[in-house]
Amino acid sequence: MIEDAADDIAATNRPVAEWLYQKLIERVFNVRETARLREKLEKFRNSPPAAAPPPVKTALSEGIKRLEDLAIAGQIAGALTELNRLKKSHKDDARLSLASSCEKAADRIAFQHPEAACWFYRFVLDEYQSFASSAETAYEANARSGWSGIVENKLRRSEAHDGARKTRSQTRE
Repeated sequence: MIEDAADDIAATNRPVAEWLYQKLIERVFNVRETARLREKLEKFRNSPPAAAPPPVKTALSEGIKRLEDLAIAGQIAGALTELNRLKKSHKDDARLSLASSCEKAADRIAFQHPEAACWFYRFVLDEYQSFASSAETAYEANARSGWSGIVENKLRRSEAHDGARKTRSQTRE
């Protein structure tokens, strides 16, 4: 069983696989089995590591990028459509990941595009508040509501920045 785990993890985490092989050798009392495992460990150590697969863009990261582009362009209807598509494809457990990714997107664009960032922050705030209200204990609810407080502050700052920016552009005209 440990040998199977070491074999499975060998391609992705060599140090852990090597440690598992060593632990297995320590536990085996049969001389033949120990020799076989030592030989396998030596082959493993002498073999080159497998090439790491190229990073794969997830549907979430692509969707967030599309959302970002639509929000920056002011195409809120398109952004809402994309957001609903992402919500449907990321059911309950991944919804928090979606909200977190949207918060990061808003953080990236907040200075240059505060209006688009506000749109993201409002969605994130709604998701975090929903998440906080579903907590099973008061402690958990309190911890989760802290996330909402952080996003509320970011939203207020972006709204203030957007208002100041609009005021500056109106005085220039």
